[in-house]
Amino acid sequence: MKVRVADFEKDGAKIIEGAWRFIEQIENKDWLPEDRDSFETNFIELCRNPALEVLVADHDGEPVAGIGLLSCPYWLNPQMLAVEDMFWFAFKEAPPMAAAMVLRRAIDWAKEKAKPNKVIFTLSRIVGTSPSAVEQIYEKLELNHTEIRHTGVL
Repeated sequence: MKVRVADFEKDGAKIIEGAWRFIEQIENKDWLPEDRDSFETNFIELCRNPALEVLVADHDGEPVAGIGLLSCPYWLNPQMLAVEDMFWFAFKEAPPMAAAMVLRRAIDWAKEKAKPNKVIFTLSRIVGTSPSAVEQIYEKLELNHTEIRHTGVL
C-alpha cells in the first residue's frame, strides 16, 4: 500500500464516495446538502480550490482511504502554516493500517509544505460518530486534544 497525492481524474469517484460516507456518519446535518447530487457538485468545486490537497492510500490500484487538507498561513502567526482536514475516510474493506498511514503521510506532507517554518495541524473528531480509536491514533501522531467546537446553523 502506498500513500500518494490524489489524481482527481483517476481517483475522483472513490474520493467522492469516501467523502459521502464521511458525511453520512454525521448526526446533525443541518448545514449539509440534502441530496447526493448537490453534495457532489459542491464537493467537486471544493476539490478545484488550490488550497486543498487530497492524499489517498492506494491498495491494488484503488484508493481505500483518503484525507482532504486545507492549508493557508496561520492567522495569529502568518510565518506558520495552518493545515486542517476537511474530510477523511477509510473504506471498511481497507487494510487495517490504511487510515493511520494516510494520517501519518498528511502530517509529513504538512511539515514539508511549511518548511522551513512550523505547521499547526488540526484534525477533526466528530462527536458521537468517530470511532473511539480515532483519538488514540491522533495521540500517537503527537496531536493534542486542545479545543471543542460548537457548531450550529442559526
